[in-house]
Amino acid sequence: MKNNDANDIEKAVVLIYSCDLNNYEYRKELCSVILESWHFKHEDIVQILHKLKDPSTVHFLYKVSEMHFDYDDTYQLARKSIKAL
Repeated sequence: MKNNDANDIEKAVVLIYSCDLNNYEYRKELCSVILESWHFKHEDIVQILHKLKDPSTVHFLYKVSEMHFDYDDTYQLARKSIKAL
């Protein structure tokens, strides 16, 4: 996150999925990065946060549901965010 490197975020998301990491431990970082526009893993992060079912993520899921990114022309991010809420 410090480098604003989209490739690093992609690698982190892959590690979280593949290594079955304790996502609760990373929820603050995931909530912070989900609102950033310099990467393309928003939908994956929404899915991770959805699985946590942690009330502290609601604000971030709501905010990202209102955001629109050029790569998301079908509004899948909004749909997934609303479902997670």
